[in-house]
Amino acid sequence: MSRTPGVSFGISHDGDTILLGAAGSADLESSAPALPTTGYRVASITKTFTATLVMQLVEQGKLRLDEPVATYLSWTKPVLGSSGVTLRHLLTHSGGIIRDGSCSWTDDGFPDVGRFHADVLGGGAFAEPAVGFRYSNVAYALLGEIVEKTTSLGFAAAVDKRIVRPLALAASGTRITKRLRSTLATGYLYRRPGEPWPATKHTEAGAFEPAGGLISNVPDLLAYQQAHFPGSTKLLNDLSKREMQRTQWQRSEEPHHGYGWMVYAVDGVSLRGHSGGYPGFVTRIAFAPEWGVAATVLTN
Repeated sequence: MSRTPGVSFGISHDGDTILLGAAGSADLESSAPALPTTGYRVASITKTFTATLVMQLVEQGKLRLDEPVATYLSWTKPVLGSSGVTLRHLLTHSGGIIRDGSCSWTDDGFPDVGRFHADVLGGGAFAEPAVGFRYSNVAYALLGEIVEKTTSLGFAAAVDKRIVRPLALAASGTRITKRLRSTLATGYLYRRPGEPWPATKHTEAGAFEPAGGLISNVPDLLAYQQAHFPGSTKLLNDLSKREMQRTQWQRSEEPHHGYGWMVYAVDGVSLRGHSGGYPGFVTRIAFAPEWGVAATVLTN
């Protein structure tokens, strides 16, 4: 495989897995093959998990979508206190919030909490809310911190308790535990033809964990998407799922955005999904609720 060291993929229909496959290498140095169960850093797919946690707390009456962010994170008041930026704005990337701050999306470029707070306080908003769309990892980092404050759990623990364990996702989490490290593929950066593949390091996403820290594999992500189909009660009620999956912010071109999910069509089929890019990894998931079909493609 000249352009991608390894790939794992799968498709499910009405809860049944109908295709699982893989090709290439999970690690070029050891020649370990990519398998359907190989783990990958799935990057911004994490945002759908973060939005799911927020909607669970909304269902429980612990969060309100139209409440100002500063109500839940008092440290943001100097910047966001009078702006009117709400949780709904953060979910739809419409809050006028900066995209990355000082985060460089490199192995060692993820901010800790202190640096993240400094980025926000130093100029976290560049526009009034609801004026335009700007994709923002900072917005989802803020949502993750709100989840932590509301649940009294670290973000990794909240994901584990509220999503991973209810769905029995054995290969998923937002921290590099010994268990997840054992099946995690090595990420590789792009190269010129004929040059060796540059390997990335396995590092944590720091304060950007809620925006892009998730590790997962194909079977787990198929099961996760199935839990977002109508009728499933494993994560959310149907009203919450419809709100997440309908267009909340319509852009000039697809994808449009719901809460966490991107909304777009392929060959006339309406899809909900998300892509992800992490140092050494490119990933995508998508599902068609009306068809009962979900798909996952993960690469290193």
